Amino acid sequence: MTDFNEAQQRALLSGCVDIHRRMAELEALIASSGGSSVFSEHLNDLSPAEIKIVLDSFAQMRGALETWLRDNGVPLAVRRTSLRWILQCTLSYFRDAVAELGSRRLSSYGALNDAARAQTMQLQQELTRLLDGLSDQLGLR
Repeated sequence: MTDFNEAQQRALLSGCVDIHRRMAELEALIASSGGSSVFSEHLNDLSPAEIKIVLDSFAQMRGALETWLRDNGVPLAVRRTSLRWILQCTLSYFRDAVAELGSRRLSSYGALNDAARAQTMQLQQELTRLLDGLSDQLGLR
């Protein structure tokens, strides 16, 4: 076991956590890029075999990081954040984003006729209904 001081241990752990975070982001992109959403910004041009290679390599990298940290006495003290709290905050952000889709905001780009105002209100009401339903089902309101 190598002796690293406390600051070095924090730097090593932080670097390893950052590598893990970036791998997790790529894994999420791989998982979501197979979907059919018209809003997807990514095209999955990896074959199923290539995806398996990436995911297996990431698992091996995580194992190597964990083993190295343990073998070198670096405490695996990772601060965890509640997924429920993150979801609650994000739903609050979504509510603000929905408000920005309204006629008040859009009129700053030019006048809206009554039909356009009605359509933006319809969109806001539908998205708000869906957000409220999600919040209620998860007990976040």
